[in-house]
Amino acid sequence: MSKPTLRGFPQSSYVWTARAAFHVKGVDHEFVPMKPGEHKTPEHLAIHPFGKVPVLTDPALCETSAIVRWVDSHEGPSLFGDDALQAAHIEQFVSIQNCYLYKRVVIDWLFAHIFAEGEPDPAALEKAHGPIAEALAAVAAKKDGTFLVGERVSAADLFIGPMLFGLSRYDDGKKLLGAQPELLALVGKLAATPAFMAGAPAP
Repeated sequence: MSKPTLRGFPQSSYVWTARAAFHVKGVDHEFVPMKPGEHKTPEHLAIHPFGKVPVLTDPALCETSAIVRWVDSHEGPSLFGDDALQAAHIEQFVSIQNCYLYKRVVIDWLFAHIFAEGEPDPAALEKAHGPIAEALAAVAAKKDGTFLVGERVSAADLFIGPMLFGLSRYDDGKKLLGAQPELLALVGKLAATPAFMAGAPAP
């Protein structure tokens, strides 16, 4: 089998998650940044029929959760904990990210900042603040350890960490994050973890 190749948009939070998984586990791979529109090519759709990122080749896999699971099959401490209960706690965070946090932070809030022509619509941002605050409080309440689960980086941090860093980019996001000191401390811990930051998009 040739070297695994991860493809995706560097700015994507899910691409960050997958890239960080490779680095945390120390799995040799290649990352190929994609250009706008490449997620709609026949070659890409042959791997991910819904045109999302990231995708992996050698082996061909789509969906971040599946990619992270495959990466975790390699040697080294598991990204899903040391026992069944830890694994279940970590899966809780992965599900919270996929089902609730991503939409609230990225689609409803971050896109309002990124795609605004001039200043973002204050009403749109204000509408997003309450649901984000609710989700952050739920994450903080379930945090159990220096990282989200335990004393080392897990898949929980790889999925939720990029959301927290996204919030830290803007003043209103910093305020939301600042209301949860446990999560603010986690951002600092992850920022000091080179393997996690290796997946981050360029500033």
